[in-house]
Amino acid sequence: MPPATPPEPPPEPPAPEVVALAQPSVPVATEPAFRADSLPSRLTISYALTSSLVEGQAEYTWTRDGDRYEISGTAEASGFFTLFLEGRITQESSGTVTPSGLRPDRFTERRGDTPEEGLAFDWDARTVEFRRGFARRTGVLADATVDWLSMIFQLAHLPPARDGTPLRVYTQRRLYEYRLNVVGPEELDLPFGKAKTLHLRHEGSRPEEAVDVWLGVDQHYLPVKLRYPVARGRLMVEQTATSVTGSSK
Repeated sequence: MPPATPPEPPPEPPAPEVVALAQPSVPVATEPAFRADSLPSRLTISYALTSSLVEGQAEYTWTRDGDRYEISGTAEASGFFTLFLEGRITQESSGTVTPSGLRPDRFTERRGDTPEEGLAFDWDARTVEFRRGFARRTGVLADATVDWLSMIFQLAHLPPARDGTPLRVYTQRRLYEYRLNVVGPEELDLPFGKAKTLHLRHEGSRPEEAVDVWLGVDQHYLPVKLRYPVARGRLMVEQTATSVTGSSK
């Protein structure tokens, strides 16, 4: 998914935990800072979602005006996921492109007739507020933290570091923490054709917790394929880009 948000119960955010990983096998050059124009002013990426129990699709649209960005997303699924998605999901995120990465202000998600859920980020106070209907609670906010929807476009802005790229991702219910190490370049056959990619992987404490991301070299380094666990590691989902369209930079 990411991102349709993975199905999960609503626990309190756990204390972040980073898994120690091996050094990446391929060194990759880094840039000192994000650039606001790393992506076009408008771009849409569409995905197919597959697993042993899932068929679905998702679409995310990025728009940027100067250093301000907005992302809108929709997702629908059939099979097993309909137990959780309750039909169509709509998501929105907005924030600022800064030299240290994307800094979201807010994230919202709507699922059918359920109450709206979301996040409000307070970077001055270093807190994130979880919102579900009228309920509120707070969590800790650190650097390199984004919402689930901004994650796709965060990866497109900054090349992976030699010692792994840390990524802290809040869904509307909890925090996930990853360290994406470089596996190496790979060529993939995707629905829109062959794609040169850079393969990244987060190794969890158990094999079923691994997350794989393939960044499209000619697709602005957007994730053109993702593989990740849902339902507490009981189900592995593949999210494959079917098209990438956008205006010129």
